[in-house]
Amino acid sequence: MPDVQEVFRMATQKVKPEPGALERQFQGQRRRARNRRIGGFVAGGIIVVAAVVLGVVLLNGGGNGNPQPAISQSAHPSAVPSATVAPPAPAFALGDVATLWSEKGGSHLLSIKSDGTYAIDDAGLIDTTPADVGTVAVVGKTLVFTSTGGTACGSGQAFTFDPLRLSRQSGIVIRMASSTTSGATCAAAPAGDAVWENVPYRNVSFPFFPEGSGRDVTAADETGVFALVGDSVITRQSADGQFVSYDSGNLEGPPDNSGTWEVRPGGKLVWTFATDEPYLGCKAGQTIIYHDQVVRPGVIAETFTGGTCPQGPGQGTIVRLSPR
Repeated sequence: MPDVQEVFRMATQKVKPEPGALERQFQGQRRRARNRRIGGFVAGGIIVVAAVVLGVVLLNGGGNGNPQPAISQSAHPSAVPSATVAPPAPAFALGDVATLWSEKGGSHLLSIKSDGTYAIDDAGLIDTTPADVGTVAVVGKTLVFTSTGGTACGSGQAFTFDPLRLSRQSGIVIRMASSTTSGATCAAAPAGDAVWENVPYRNVSFPFFPEGSGRDVTAADETGVFALVGDSVITRQSADGQFVSYDSGNLEGPPDNSGTWEVRPGGKLVWTFATDEPYLGCKAGQTIIYHDQVVRPGVIAETFTGGTCPQGPGQGTIVRLSPR
């Protein structure tokens, strides 16, 4: 029988572990933990798939072939988002109508510019203090004007020309028939149907009147916005004795020349240039004198008679566009 002390010594003796035993123990623990996590993911995936299948079955009437009715937007308007409707494509380019328009039989002038802006006025002040200014866009066949704040309309107010019908001759737009919609909020535009004439083109066909075919003008006859027949020149002669002239005919950019004007006895219209006039070769401070006669209401025949400018324009006819 072994000695008691020998047994005690053998039972308490430390045994050196085998090499790598501790690392193998840690790897086993990590492997078991990973297997538990994978098992949890698989179980969760099975639950999700089952829920999806159950939902599809319920939406199709519990599998009995009777689909459930969809939620009505009219019954629950807040449950279904409204669809965004795209505006209709433009039926024509804005450049097709970017010019100066005159209301036939009325005093409204409408300037549509190629940069998408407009001005409208009926008192002969379209290039200084128009009744309304803003932006213009083509929506389908409709011209939509949105005010940015003029003397007659507030910012954000609008009017439209609808429908828009363009008459053409030799590829040039000569008139535009418009109807202001009932939903218009800006009163700067004339209400109802109107015919708008392209100012530069319309004047080409205007008749010529020789000197002596009318009465001598007064200052009141010469006040307003005028178009030169057979050309695209637009001139404004203000009641304060100032004039400006636009050779382009559509009020784009700054005026081409400016100065003062007066009517002397015998229907003599005197222009004094404040800037050089390259077309006629006139310098600032030089004058041109016309003999002007009213041959029809709003129509004036002009004859160059002199002045300090060495060259005059000869004869011509101007038509008052606004005011009438």
